[in-house]
Amino acid sequence: MIEFRNITLQRGTHRALDSVSLTVAAGTICALVGPSGAGKTSLLRLVNRLLIPDSGTVFVDGVDIATIDEVQLRRRLGWVVQEVGLFPHLSVARNIAMVPELLHWPQAKIDARVDELLQLVGLDPAQMRDRAPRNLSGGERQRVGVARALAADPPHVLMDEPFGAVDPLRRSELQRDLIGLLRRLQKTVLLVTHDIDEALQVADRLALLRDGSLVQAGPPASLLLAPSDSFVAAFLGSDRILKLLALHPAQHLVEPGRAVHPIATDATARDALETMLSLNVDEVALGSGRVTLAAIRAVAAGQAGG
Repeated sequence: MIEFRNITLQRGTHRALDSVSLTVAAGTICALVGPSGAGKTSLLRLVNRLLIPDSGTVFVDGVDIATIDEVQLRRRLGWVVQEVGLFPHLSVARNIAMVPELLHWPQAKIDARVDELLQLVGLDPAQMRDRAPRNLSGGERQRVGVARALAADPPHVLMDEPFGAVDPLRRSELQRDLIGLLRRLQKTVLLVTHDIDEALQVADRLALLRDGSLVQAGPPASLLLAPSDSFVAAFLGSDRILKLLALHPAQHLVEPGRAVHPIATDATARDALETMLSLNVDEVALGSGRVTLAAIRAVAAGQAGG
């Protein structure tokens, strides 16, 4: 668990963070979102003590990080940034092995861990181990960056715009693969992003900041259904109900009955709605049942479960 308690951070005459309190539950993914200058990256950097608050406390697994040796703290935190920051003079394998080497792991254990991690992030160890970072694509570098962050199996991973520099055509695949991996490994993830659609798709919880203050925090669906004020509503976008439907699996809305037009088993409520609108029908087939327009309206009104 990561907890911020009454955090205030002054940067010259500017208050970067103002009495921010936020808890990120163990094994969940929390996205920090908000306009530029809202305080997202400042909050993230407090966790590994790249910044020190003027007042308030940061806890990691219930321990005040001010009482933890700085080096030991950072070895418990994976760190993934937009430009990855791989050492250009080291091979892929040596980049991933940096922390295990600092921890004096046996070489055989390091080699096995490098191969394991490359496979986990979807790269072939035989092809990748000896390559230089300059010979990798942006997506490959980001995968290696995640592998390096996970090298010593830290329970927490901090991510600062990790997909921002990746080709848009590859970004969705990379988000799905790497965030899916972190979720399977039950890591606690704190993610900074300017992309609200990315945050909605990958996070269990959103924390929306503005001018250094926490405006609203909660599951994505709760913000989309009930924005706390006009700023939150505007930031989420005028299409926030469609965004809500995109988070809701159509499988959760299946009811008995037969329909003519089938949709994919992994379709969302938004996919089902778009199919209905394009065909001018009020129900579609999914598996042995159907999804109705009435069920989708219930999701949009916040009345459906799942």
